Amino acid sequence: EAIIREIPIGAFKSTDCQKIIKRKWRNHPMANLDGPRFGQRFIKDISPILEKRGVASTGKNPRRFEMTRKAKRSL
Repeated sequence: EAIIREIPIGAFKSTDCQKIIKRKWRNHPMANLDGPRFGQRFIKDISPILEKRGVASTGKNPRRFEMTRKAKRSL
């Protein structure tokens, strides 16, 4: 929910979400992963949850996402 709340509507990268995780949960295992490792964990653990809430995957190389109004309304 924090990611959906803080990411504005429009395109974003997984690393944009890492900034939120670092700020809110400094001791979270994903907070201090390097970019590629964070991206892999994000795809596996977080993006499926976000997609169920309405976040769209818009590209595979580089991997991009889109925060949608549907996702914002899911809060």
